[in-house]
Amino acid sequence: MTTENLTVTLVMPAVLADVTGGQRERAVELANPATAKALLDTVGAEFPVFGRRVRNESGELRRYVNVFIGKTNIRNAQGQDTLLSDGDRVTIVQSVAGG
Repeated sequence: MTTENLTVTLVMPAVLADVTGGQRERAVELANPATAKALLDTVGAEFPVFGRRVRNESGELRRYVNVFIGKTNIRNAQGQDTLLSDGDRVTIVQSVAGG
């Protein structure tokens, strides 16, 4: 197991970018090995409102939030325990509901 850091690109919708300094994309450096949870923890620690909008009080993804690593929804993989690789693009997509 390597201890080198890895860098992933986090891509967010405008509503989340508004609470993370206005950037729709940001590079995030993480200790390797890293998971989707580690990414969300890191960004959530820096931007608490981001953390509350993405996960509930139990730390689970909110039901209207989907996180993709490349084209894979982490809900269809290992959830927040899904491993990240250096250079991954992680995209957060919020479902839109209306009526």
